[in-house]
Amino acid sequence: MTAPTPPPPPASPAVSSAASLATSPAAPPGPALRSSSFSRYDLRARLETGELTRLRRDTYLRLPADAEHWQTALATWEALIARIREDEVDGVVALESAALLHGAATLGPPTRVDLIIGWNASGLHRRPTRREPDRESTWAMSRRDRRRVLSARTIVRHRLPLTDDDVVVIGGLRVTSLERTIEDCARFLEPDRALAVVDSLLAIATSTGPRPWDRRRQIDARAEAVRAVLLERLETRRGERGVRRARAVIGAASPWSQSPWESEARRLCLVNGIVGMIPQLPMRTAIGEFYADLGWPGVRLDLEVDGDIKYREDLEATLAAQARRQEALEAAGFVVIRFTPAQLRDSAGAVSRLRGCLAPDLCAGRVEAALRNRAERHALRSS
Repeated sequence: MTAPTPPPPPASPAVSSAASLATSPAAPPGPALRSSSFSRYDLRARLETGELTRLRRDTYLRLPADAEHWQTALATWEALIARIREDEVDGVVALESAALLHGAATLGPPTRVDLIIGWNASGLHRRPTRREPDRESTWAMSRRDRRRVLSARTIVRHRLPLTDDDVVVIGGLRVTSLERTIEDCARFLEPDRALAVVDSLLAIATSTGPRPWDRRRQIDARAEAVRAVLLERLETRRGERGVRRARAVIGAASPWSQSPWESEARRLCLVNGIVGMIPQLPMRTAIGEFYADLGWPGVRLDLEVDGDIKYREDLEATLAAQARRQEALEAAGFVVIRFTPAQLRDSAGAVSRLRGCLAPDLCAGRVEAALRNRAERHALRSS
């Protein structure tokens, strides 16, 4: 990729995860509504026709039929955050929601908000309600049913200890601090989502800012200092859930990924023993210097993640610049291999294609097994 001046920060923190899609032609979902906006009959009718979707108690969202999936997910998250702020819901915003509020990007917008609330000995479980007096407690459910019920929640509460230093205030909301957010995401998210958001948070923690390529040594030094602090925090949690995964995620994190899908491309390399890649590798050509999303200097290979360029207003200009850049790189002796997010989701196909461009010794490195996601772990057990 080239080294343009980054755009100004988005108006909404959640847009960071979908900035390249901001000009999609689909109509965006409307704002969240309360039940008081409708009569009981009207509300029921709109829910039955699908015009409204219930997010949680007294929170409804109008979703146009032509809304993109990412728009629906993003609008859901924004509506939940707004309702938590308005209703002063108890808890500290955590995990990916906290990351978005810090200005980070995620591998797609989350459809739920995680809150950390005070610890008590009885823990959290789903209780019967007046409307559902026979509702089964989550503690009485099987592990699969409990996971299904919890995954459907739009606000998920966690009982975890927090210190005063672990909490900051952003936009009137109590949010986990930058370091605590990195730690929690690395521990509790699946590795693909974890590495993407931790990369982005590490870039914020190291203040990459405009033209970071000109300050590579300083940024790398700051990243190592932040990494050391995070690993020291994990030392105090020996034996706790997710610590092994967190060490792997934090150890692999880089402040140089320019998008979550670049992070995912790097993760696919790490879990498949592909080594030697450098994020934002400088490449000199006759028309200027460019930076590879992932580059292998020894074999002059440039891996580019194109993202969702179809939504950009300047699509023709973007494609023309992309073609000129690739032409210049190939003339300078570089091999350019391009992936879209959809192609990276087909991890086996993406890895096979990448291996075809690399020498065998670059495909026989250490496998970072702790970075495998759930689907990859399941496939390995089934093989």
